Parts: sequence; structure tokens; C-alpha cells
Amino acid sequence: MGILSMIWGKWMIENKRQSGQNLYTHNGKRSVEFDGYARMGGVCSSYNGCLIAKAHDFTSSFILAHELAHSFDINHDEAEGCSTEFLLSSTIGTGQIKFSQCTLRAFRNFVHRLDRSDTNCLRRSSRKPPISNLRISHKKELPGRIFTADHQCEIRQGKGHSLFTGVMADGRRHSEDNLCQTLPCHDRRPSSYITLNHPALEGTVCAKSKHCHNSPRLLWTSWSNWSRCRSNFDKQAPSKCMKTRTRKCVSSDNPPKEIWGCIGHDAEKRSCLMKYCIYSANKT
Repeated sequence: MGILSMIWGKWMIENKRQSGQNLYTHNGKRSVEFDGYARMGGVCSSYNGCLIAKAHDFTSSFILAHELAHSFDINHDEAEGCSTEFLLSSTIGTGQIKFSQCTLRAFRNFVHRLDRSDTNCLRRSSRKPPISNLRISHKKELPGRIFTADHQCEIRQGKGHSLFTGVMADGRRHSEDNLCQTLPCHDRRPSSYITLNHPALEGTVCAKSKHCHNSPRLLWTSWSNWSRCRSNFDKQAPSKCMKTRTRKCVSSDNPPKEIWGCIGHDAEKRSCLMKYCIYSANKT
């Protein structure tokens, strides 16, 4: 979602789509808790298919996801019997980065209703041309690789803020290992810190050789044994004798899952003496 927030925010700024105004509730009173608005079930409506979301930092992606779900006629989790641990909770809390089973069930039911009434705009292509200047990088670069934990704190809380790794009020020490759940920031004053409700961006370094990815941390497996020395015979280039070894990027889940996003290379090559080579000809 951090990627979504970066792309959306960049496009909004470049195209002057941000009003710069604060959001207010219907009675005209300012409410800091009012971050977005959407019509329930209005996603395929010509008049109610839009939504409003506050754009301020990386948490905007979570606001967008929450309001977009409402436009799919998805209610808050508490009203459907699910816990407050997920994105569709009516209140903001720590680690709310995933959709609940209640949300997924409501989404499927809503899509089925649209299909039965033959009003499912999601299955039709838009007649409007795509946004030409919304460029998405095809590089598999996680946002936490672009914005460090210190930079994320500064964007969220203001200049001078950075990652907090000291002792918190309850006596617990907040270390980099906890970043994948909550991101604590401070303004460098002793014992002054703010714990953000959402985790650090995916790809943020959270410990030595580990990075956040979908909450679990990323880590490399051990290197494989070196392969046998081999040489590919190529008439267009000098023959080289090489050996290789590989490793995999996995999550800290149990059991671990193979994913991408680790910093570094998944393969290494070394040259061998030609006398040790196994030749394999490339036939063209």
C-alpha cells in the first residue's frame, strides 16, 4: 500500500488535484478524526462512485483502502462481528493493514449482486483514456528501500523527527525488530516519542539483514554449495569457466515463504581454472 500512496500522492500533486483544505463533518465542525468519505455501495454509480480521502503521508493508502471498501458496500468490521484488528475497523489502531474475513465476504456478496443485476461496471472497460502521465515503475523496489525509517518519521511528524529506539513509558525498549508492527518516532528530545498506528513501509530495514514485508520480516536463506565449474562454448565470445551459488529471499513466517524484496543479490559467480571446467555447447 505504500507504493499506492506514493504513486497517488505524486500524481495528485503534479496535477493539482489536492485542495489543500481540511476535511469537515456535515455539521461544519472540524474533526481531526475525519479522514475520508465514501457512499456505501456507490462504486458503479454515476453520481456516487467517487470518494474523498485526506492526503498527508503514507497512511493515506490505508485511508484510501478503507473508503474504497465502503464504496463496495462493505460495513465496518464491528457491525459484522469481526474484531477491530483490521482495515475496516471504525477506529484507528495499531497494525490495521489487512482486510478481515468479514470484509472479504461482503466484497464477494456485493460483486455477485452487481453481476445478477447486470450492473457490474468492474467487468467493463472504461471509455475514458487512461491517465497518460501516471507512470508506475516496473522495478520491484519496495517503498521502504526508498524511504528510510527516519525519513518516514520526518514525513509523518515533521522535520527533525526520526526513528525512536529508546525505552518507552512502560519500561519496554522499542528496537528495530518492532518496526514491522508499529513505527515509533521522536524529535530527539529524551523520552519524547510518538508511536504511529501503522507499521513501517515494506522493505524498511528492521534488523541486521532483515526487512519488513507484509508485516513479517524478510531475510536471506544460507548460500547453497558452489556448483561445479562450467563453461558455455560461444563462438561470439571468449569461453569462460564459472561456478555459481544461490540463496533465496524468504519471510520470517513459520514455515517461511519465498518472496522478493531482500537487499542484495540472489546469486554469485566466480571464475574457475579452465582445466576444471565441464563444457556445455550452446547449439544455435
